[in-house]
Amino acid sequence: MNRVKVEGSRNIREAGWAATSLGEDGEKVFGTMEVLFANGQIYRYRLVPFETWHNFMNSPSKGSFLAKEIMPLWNASPQVWRVVICEKCGHLNETKVTS
Repeated sequence: MNRVKVEGSRNIREAGWAATSLGEDGEKVFGTMEVLFANGQIYRYRLVPFETWHNFMNSPSKGSFLAKEIMPLWNASPQVWRVVICEKCGHLNETKVTS
C-alpha cells in the first residue's frame, strides 16, 4: 500500500488507503486504511469507507479525527508492524511485531 506523508501531526507520520470492496449499492467503496505512527508502528483498519478516508485526510487534526471517528468504529488489524529507518540508506524496513 502506498502511504502519503501526513503534515502537521506529531503522532502520525504517514497514512494510506486502498480500495478492497464495493458496497451493496455498487457505489460506496470500502478499503483498508494504514497508519504509520511516529513510534514506528503501523496499524491497519479494514473496511473503512472512502468518504471516511477523505474526511481524515482533510481534517485539520489527523490524530483527533483518528481517535474520534476511526478507532471507535474500526478495530485495528491484530497485525502490528514496526518500521525502522535504515541509517545508511534511509529505507523503511517493515517487520511484523510478534506478540
